[in-house]
This record gives sequence, C-alpha cells and structure tokens, in this order.
Amino acid sequence: DNMVIDEEGEGGQTATSGGSSTQRMILVCYHLPVILTRNPADGSWSACWSESLIAKTEAHTITETYETHWVGTVSTVPPIATDEDRDAVRAVLEPMNCTPIFLNSEVEEAHYLGMCKQVLWPCFHNVDLLDLSASGWGQRESME
Repeated sequence: DNMVIDEEGEGGQTATSGGSSTQRMILVCYHLPVILTRNPADGSWSACWSESLIAKTEAHTITETYETHWVGTVSTVPPIATDEDRDAVRAVLEPMNCTPIFLNSEVEEAHYLGMCKQVLWPCFHNVDLLDLSASGWGQRESME
C-alpha cells in the first residue's frame, strides 16, 4: 500500500525520497538544548547543541528513528531584546529543527515557577511514584 502524504506531513509523517515516510516527533522543553553565541565584532549569531541527555547527537537513536523538531525558550547573556536579534536567532536555529520561543520576563517567571515547577515537573518526574501507587504495591499484606 502506498500512502500519500501532503506537504504538511499529515498524520505525523513527512514525505521522504523514494516514497517512504518518517515519523515526526515534536519535543517541547522549557530551554532548548542549544548554546547561542553572539559575535561581538559583527553581532552575528551562532548555535550548537549543548551537552544534554536528550539533545540531538549523532549517536542518539531517537534522531535515527524520528524526524525531531524542538520547541522551547533560549537563554543568552545579555537577554535577546530586539526583533532583529530574535529573527537572527530563529534563522540560526531553523537548520537545527529548533523553534525558539521568546517570553517577556513576567510570563517567563510565571510559566517557569508556576506551570513548569508546580504542575509539569511533579507530573513527569514522579511517574515512578504514581506507577507504584497504581500498581497495588504494598496492598498485598492488607488483602490477606
């Protein structure tokens, strides 16, 4: 069976040469696993992957299986303040399949300290505790 895939890769798949398809995975994280550097001489931007457990590396198997796209904030010192710099950073990150999100300081603080640390972090980092709770662990003695 041949599957026809539109330009947007409907259904989470992207057309590739030879008529085959690759599944796409979108990774959303608070900070993109990249290091941005601004050249002080000409103001140009460059980017490279940071050392991260989930960052894209040549030896990482997820990038062999899926077409990955990253979405998240970026950190620079000093912070990116102009639309021109935001556009330049977007252009530098595009070939790395990264979409940067630029938040104002109020939204960034509320999102990070509120949603990330109070809601998402406990949900995704305490999965082992939730699994033990749902598995009936420790309930055997009380049933006997």
